[in-house]
Amino acid sequence: MVAPLGHLTERWRKHALNGDEIAPNYYEAAAFESLKGRVRSGDIAVGGSRRYRAFEGYLLPQAHFEQLAQKGQTRLAVTNEAEAYLETMQREITEKLVALKESIGKVEGSLRLDEKGQLHLPPLEKEIPAEVDRLRPRVYSLLPQIKLPDLLLELDNWTGFLRPFTHLTSGDAPVGEEKLALVAALMGMNLGLTKMEQSCPYSYRQLSWSVDWHIREETLLAALACLDNFVLSAPLSRSWGDGTTSSSDGMRMSVGVKAANAENNAKYFGAGRGTNIYAHAADIWVPFGKPQVIGTNKEALYVIDALCHHESDLHIREHYADTGGNRVM
Repeated sequence: MVAPLGHLTERWRKHALNGDEIAPNYYEAAAFESLKGRVRSGDIAVGGSRRYRAFEGYLLPQAHFEQLAQKGQTRLAVTNEAEAYLETMQREITEKLVALKESIGKVEGSLRLDEKGQLHLPPLEKEIPAEVDRLRPRVYSLLPQIKLPDLLLELDNWTGFLRPFTHLTSGDAPVGEEKLALVAALMGMNLGLTKMEQSCPYSYRQLSWSVDWHIREETLLAALACLDNFVLSAPLSRSWGDGTTSSSDGMRMSVGVKAANAENNAKYFGAGRGTNIYAHAADIWVPFGKPQVIGTNKEALYVIDALCHHESDLHIREHYADTGGNRVM
């Protein structure tokens, strides 16, 4: 019997292989790490899973879609044949290109074409009136100077966003000293628990205990949903939108170590490796869904996942994404 070795990277080979012998513990650990990375990247689906199912699982069954098409209930904007649709789009593209060609160089501050044939669009002018810039320091001076832990506790009094951080085994919401340690642990997830230990009365062990027992993916999503719902119900949020429009984008970052979710992409990282932090935001200036640390491809799968499972009262009807968020493969 020959054991497969395709999942062993150079980092694992020196531990899992000793000549012709295989160290079972390291061999299995390498397999689990490879499996985890491929599941998170979308290369492998998990049967029965809501988050890690195959992309086809998000689609309507073929028979059901054909029934909707016969009844005219697909709710799709494209209802005619593909050839007719492509002809319409080709005609529209041609008209817009002609209009673009006519506008180049005719209007001051518009598009211009350089000697290399590249288009240049000047930056937009500042839309904030000068009166607002003068009033801004005065408005900020009226706001109370409050410490971040006190602000989080006050925000919890308004929204109750700390209640979803229940204990892993008992299911109890944090109260008293546990709530204070949880606030410090939440801040420590950004600053680092070691630095947080130096800035608060709690030890590293207390902070890590709070992270292990109270902060999980489902509790973070539920807490974020509480904040989103509070902002959505606030009258001021109507000045920005109604919670039906959203957008998403990724922030690519180079990674100096061989992380499982880091990929080679010469366009963004040159000869190095990097990853992508993908996040969603609604039109009322709130994030929703869980920010995902993913590879540089298949962003569309995470767009769908956040839109379907954001746990808040946002009713997203339009979503905007760039080319990466629209491309499945």
